[in-house]
Amino acid sequence: MDHDYQQLSAAQPQQRRRPRPAEQIQGLDVVFYKDMGSAVAVMNVASLGLPDWILPLESAAEAERVRAILDEHIGVVRSIQSPKGDERAEEYALLDRYRAFFAGRDIERFLDFAAFFGPYVMHRLDQGAPIARFSVASLKRLFAMTRPTLSAIYDNPGFQRLASAIRSSTVTLNYAKGRGDKVNFTIRYGLLQDIVRRSNSTTAFVKTVTEFVAAYNAESAQRFETSQGDLRRTRISEEDLQQFLSLLDAGYEPALLARLLVAFGSAKVGKEQEDLPVDQEHAEIEA
Repeated sequence: MDHDYQQLSAAQPQQRRRPRPAEQIQGLDVVFYKDMGSAVAVMNVASLGLPDWILPLESAAEAERVRAILDEHIGVVRSIQSPKGDERAEEYALLDRYRAFFAGRDIERFLDFAAFFGPYVMHRLDQGAPIARFSVASLKRLFAMTRPTLSAIYDNPGFQRLASAIRSSTVTLNYAKGRGDKVNFTIRYGLLQDIVRRSNSTTAFVKTVTEFVAAYNAESAQRFETSQGDLRRTRISEEDLQQFLSLLDAGYEPALLARLLVAFGSAKVGKEQEDLPVDQEHAEIEA
């Protein structure tokens, strides 16, 4: 990536198609050794292909954007470890899912990873352990590179409002709790798992979403009233909900919507804050 960036920064515009990075380098071979005492034995040999989802880089600015995405992904992957700094079964399962995506071009693999990574983030935050997260902006760039048609979902205003509400009920509050801040709203443990688990059925998925919206709106109104207006949280309107549900009418599968909700609902929108002000919260997710 650095080589392409330097080449593009200095080169004159070219007419011929530039190759994908995966077409320039086949991949990496990884060898795992174990010290047996009297000798070192080879325990495993594996190959890791370069991401085929990185398109040909046509400009230095494009190379810089891709490098920023990869840097963020490296940070996330490195943070997937137990509090002791090693990997357990949970971490191995997550890393295996990410690897399946990274070495290929199937965004479904990433969405499978995201469905498990969101709950993992909640677990790590609850432990007060550090965990890197994807940003909303980075997710949009990734999907634009791999499946541009997904923008019809994550640009849907109802989807954005719902993802924002999920975030402010889960990872944002858990982050604040781990930082020692006062948490003024209920942390919805298990919400991310429920959204994915119940997406095999349209009826069950809609029921899960609408029940969350009802609980979220009721708590927002109750806190606003008892605090005499000091605690404010944007509620999800009937129009927001209908806009989101229209995605089902348009033919999008509940499983796809659920995994995208968890991906965006567990992502960060910048500096973490508890109970984002109304205008700032929506401005950030729509940015």
